[in-house]
Amino acid sequence: MELNEWSVVATIGAAIGTTASAVVVAFQAVYTKRSAQSAEAAVAVAQDTLREAQIARLDARAPQLIISASRYVMTDVTMPGPNLKETTVEDNTIFRLPRDESIRLRVLVDVEIRNDGQVPIELKASSGFRVGGLHRVHVLIVEPNQVTKGEYKIEYALSHWIGAHKYQDKDGEGTPTAGQFVLSYRGPNDSDVDAVYTIKNSGSIVEPVPDQEGSWRITGIFDRELTSTVMPAVFTYHRSRTRGDVIL
Repeated sequence: MELNEWSVVATIGAAIGTTASAVVVAFQAVYTKRSAQSAEAAVAVAQDTLREAQIARLDARAPQLIISASRYVMTDVTMPGPNLKETTVEDNTIFRLPRDESIRLRVLVDVEIRNDGQVPIELKASSGFRVGGLHRVHVLIVEPNQVTKGEYKIEYALSHWIGAHKYQDKDGEGTPTAGQFVLSYRGPNDSDVDAVYTIKNSGSIVEPVPDQEGSWRITGIFDRELTSTVMPAVFTYHRSRTRGDVIL
């Protein structure tokens, strides 16, 4: 074999060697990337497992409450003037606009709270909550395996209730909120769970009087649009309150 031929062979051999080295380097890069991805996936799985374990541990401390709200049970009216007077509204009471638009109509919503847990639960109410017909409270204790009954009020001017009724008639679905009532629980420990229970009120309690423009009345007891809906409870899990560490 001549010298030039040996040079060609040597060149080809070097090229093959370089290509093989490149293939090895590329394989190592792919392997390293896949290893890193596998490690990241393993870390993510471990973190999810730890998070679920932490939530399960805190869930064991969460209140076991069942809350229900019924339709309102009565309607009161507060007449304007220097001496405010509250009276129960009869179904045949007629309100006339604009004379009565500023009077305030109040309704009461019955609530039952059942504690299926083994420890007393302290709840804070967003507004006065009357328990057992006694004075209104903002903090109540629900004993284990017991049912606490009470009521809260919704109060607006007649003009607000009329607006809610017209909104429903116009759109045919849903009504603006008539406010909400919130019960909240705060766990006593640094690592604990908080819970919020919201009752949303929507609809109206008045309707127009047929053939009497500007006249309104309280809707019949079986025709009332006002509804009170208990929303799903919202829980917040704290790894540490002092550090502001919340489990998301």
